[in-house]
Amino acid sequence: MPLTNQIEAASRAVGSSQIHVGYLSHLVSYGIIGSFLLFSFWFLLAKDLYRKAKLTKYYGPFFAFIIFLFTNLTLVDFNLFYPGIFIAFVFSEYYYKSNLKFSINK
Repeated sequence: MPLTNQIEAASRAVGSSQIHVGYLSHLVSYGIIGSFLLFSFWFLLAKDLYRKAKLTKYYGPFFAFIIFLFTNLTLVDFNLFYPGIFIAFVFSEYYYKSNLKFSINK
């Protein structure tokens, strides 16, 4: 469903009402402030995953999230609650907390 008359007119001219670039679609749907909040959250999440990956030497969750960000170049789906990504986040926390417990016990 188009949000503005300009998008509706453009979609009639081109033949598609779907913007096939995820980031552009989010920008059109939620504006600059909403997109800034989402992209800031994603940046901080990627930064946290990278920090934990360097500490634990387990880069799987970081790469899973980077692939999610890469797929949004053509996919318009911002849901992080896919089973694979969710499990990657759980493993990231597991290895991070295991590494902390191991470091404390030394």
